[in-house]
Amino acid sequence: MSYRADAPGKPTFLSVVIPVLNEAANIQAMVDRLRHALCDTTDCYEVLFVSDGSTDETDRLVTDANT
Repeated sequence: MSYRADAPGKPTFLSVVIPVLNEAANIQAMVDRLRHALCDTTDCYEVLFVSDGSTDETDRLVTDANT
């Protein structure tokens, strides 16, 4: 999948939605990879981790990664 901005120099806002369930062991690596990839693409982005029922530390780690 590729994306092309409408006009050169125009900021592109990108939203990434990631469903997670008991992914505590993988959250930090995912956040690091996303930051690297998204910063190369645009300055305007958001990442939404959707956790519905994780029983490990997934929710806390996602919250901590936001700081």
